[in-house]
Amino acid sequence: MVALHRQSVDKETGIGNVVYPRLVPKNADSAVKLKERTLTKLYNERPAWLDLAHKKLDAAVAPPTASPPI
Repeated sequence: MVALHRQSVDKETGIGNVVYPRLVPKNADSAVKLKERTLTKLYNERPAWLDLAHKKLDAAVAPPTASPPI
C-alpha cells in the first residue's frame, strides 16, 4: 500500500510525495530472510517474469531496425 501525504501535494500541479511502507521483520527468522531480499540478488537470479519484463521494455524502447536498402 502506498500513502500520499496531502500536505505535500502541490495545489497547482497535483504532484506530491509518495511514502512506501518500510518492511519491518516480525521476528529473527524474518529478519534473516528480509536481509537476503536485495535487488542485486534478484537481478542475478533473473526470474522468468523479470527477463520477460526487460524484453518487453527493450522492444518498446528500441524496436529492431530494418537493414537499409542497397
